[in-house]
Amino acid sequence: AGVRTAGRRRRNTMREGGVARLTRHLRGSTTGVAAGMRTPAAGHFNVALARSGPSLRCWTPAACNAPAPLLTALSRGFLRVGHRGASTTTASTTNDSVELADEVAKQGLVVKAAKERAKELGESPNAYARDEIAKLLELKAKLEAMGCADGKKDKKKAESLEGGGGEGKKDAPAQGNTSSLEELKRVRIEKASALREIAEGTQSPTSTAGFMPFAYSFDRSDYCEGLQERFSGLGTGEDDEGGDVVSVCGRVTNKRVFGKLAFVTIEDVTGTIQLQLSKGDLPKRQDAGGVEVGSEDCFGSLTFAEMKKLLDLGDIVGGRGTVRKTDKGELSVKCTNFVVLTKALVPLPDKYHGLKDQELRYRRREVDLLASGHEGMARRALLARARVMRTMRDHLHHCGFVEVETPVLHKQAGGADARPFTTHHNALDKGLTLRIATELHLKRLVVGGLERVYEIGKVFRNEGISTRHNPEFTSIEVYQAYADYGDMMKLTEDLIRESARQVLALILREEPSSDGVAAALEGLEYQGNTLNLKEPFRRITMTQSVLDKTGVDPFQVWTEGRGAEPVLEALRRQARVPVSEQDAVEIQAACASGPGHALGCLFELYVEEDLIQPTFVTDLPLALSPLAKPHRTEPEKYAERFELFVCGRELANAFSELTDPIDQRKRFERQVQSHVEKRKALKEMDSSDLEDLDYEIEIDEEFVSSLEYGMPPTAGMGLGVDRLIMMLVDAPSIRDVIGFPLLK
Repeated sequence: AGVRTAGRRRRNTMREGGVARLTRHLRGSTTGVAAGMRTPAAGHFNVALARSGPSLRCWTPAACNAPAPLLTALSRGFLRVGHRGASTTTASTTNDSVELADEVAKQGLVVKAAKERAKELGESPNAYARDEIAKLLELKAKLEAMGCADGKKDKKKAESLEGGGGEGKKDAPAQGNTSSLEELKRVRIEKASALREIAEGTQSPTSTAGFMPFAYSFDRSDYCEGLQERFSGLGTGEDDEGGDVVSVCGRVTNKRVFGKLAFVTIEDVTGTIQLQLSKGDLPKRQDAGGVEVGSEDCFGSLTFAEMKKLLDLGDIVGGRGTVRKTDKGELSVKCTNFVVLTKALVPLPDKYHGLKDQELRYRRREVDLLASGHEGMARRALLARARVMRTMRDHLHHCGFVEVETPVLHKQAGGADARPFTTHHNALDKGLTLRIATELHLKRLVVGGLERVYEIGKVFRNEGISTRHNPEFTSIEVYQAYADYGDMMKLTEDLIRESARQVLALILREEPSSDGVAAALEGLEYQGNTLNLKEPFRRITMTQSVLDKTGVDPFQVWTEGRGAEPVLEALRRQARVPVSEQDAVEIQAACASGPGHALGCLFELYVEEDLIQPTFVTDLPLALSPLAKPHRTEPEKYAERFELFVCGRELANAFSELTDPIDQRKRFERQVQSHVEKRKALKEMDSSDLEDLDYEIEIDEEFVSSLEYGMPPTAGMGLGVDRLIMMLVDAPSIRDVIGFPLLK
């Protein structure tokens, strides 16, 4: 079998393995030997350069001779030694083994850096670099499994690492081969069994100290961050004079053992703290299973030896004791009681590199959270979402709004123009859709007398997936009686600014009213852009924005019966923007429905992506706004409606609500007709975009009927919560801010 070794070697030393064993038997010539040259002992060596590096083949199954200088030189790279007829050959080394060997080399550098850091801190290099060594051994085990390395020495290191080393190692459960995750899992299951046996003799399931290895509860007195703040004034090497006993719990992220003393770092939801465990402080168990003399606090606790051999990184533990600050200035809980609350059966993710596989990050969010830690995007986004939800609710409650809930299952999709998800109700034998908006039911509540209502909830649209779109997303819709879209602009701006203020305060760990938060609000960084959320948002009409960019107003150039020709001619004549073949197809489809649709199309193609700073785009075409009131000054063209754009993305949409039931029915009928005409135009062009419109639009008769009872003048607004959070935490994709986004 072939053996490969990697990394630098000190002179005249070689790794214990096939090559080292071979070297010990080499004798004879010490002079240089050319490739393929026979030595005096008739040993035949062949030196070859494979993709994985130089290799050395011994063509005799018996002991053979080779020059030590040659072997020493070759040992500095990857070596493979094989006898004639061996199943593994250097020439057949795969790309996978090469890449894995590179990872081993890189991780070796990480281990080296960690050990150098330990020396600077005056700590044990092997103990300090424990996590890094574990990762290196795991990679080497994978390399060994591919037949590329001799792992006996690495296996011994892995066993020592899992067992805790020192005194704990000799009492550790039989571990066997730990060269794979399954083997590591088996070892940890054996440790869990050992913990259960200890608990059965020393603990009660109802004990507040926890019941190992999977406890029912734990009586925690303090969080990690709270202890750090509470004892921040403690001097180096000092103990808490009051001698207050504290109880903390969390996940083990680091473990260092120095003879009869160990330091275990745990992490909870607030931060980290160190537990100091010593052989003298923890109880000593008698052979009969009782506890020897010690504090009254030691009931159910692990002994020091048990901790050393049974504790692994990733375990969730609890400790009880007094607080002190070590000689190196690290706040620690000097434990007299230490228990394992939950035994982790698999290792933690690599804390240095996290999860490189983006899809795995989204699919296994819990692993992503463990790998990224407190400062990772996943945790920051989830906490920001909670803060935004609470801020919006508090602000709207202060303004007199009532939060309500409306159905998720609808008879027909309404409130927006989007492709719905469909389902079937078996008991009613009726086809239903998941809601694409909450709008129509909320406005029916306004008709019923609830003058200020809102809902934060999930909305579902069976459309494309991108960095800005997810089939399932969270929106907030707000409706206020006796108001118009101007009032909604102010409310929208206030909600966004206050949400940003609260999230920035969370990130900066400052008060929302602090100067630091104010400065961050004025210079919020998002994907390379600096946004100003402190100043009033810019306002511009859609027609003016298109004119400024293209020099064309579709309402001025569009001609009945000529389709897109006049609009395309005007664009080419102005020559301010390039018109691609795909652009021309989209413009042609839009012009089939009229100048309003053409204006919306030009805005999406040429203006939208340039709106970086927060901008209210107002007075959208009436044809694109079937639920909005006609504009007061130009009712034939425009609606009293706005859309808010930030960094080229729509963030909010609002309008003065249409309250005329007769006009509303006509609008719905025109919307249905426009949808049919668009589908017809795309079908004639044999466009692939036809699939996006492959759904039917129906008139919501119940909503139109409700308007006949009379709805007061009302303004409404919808805002995408996910996109807002993306902006506040600088997330490049909407999947980064959704706990468990939909994947293939």
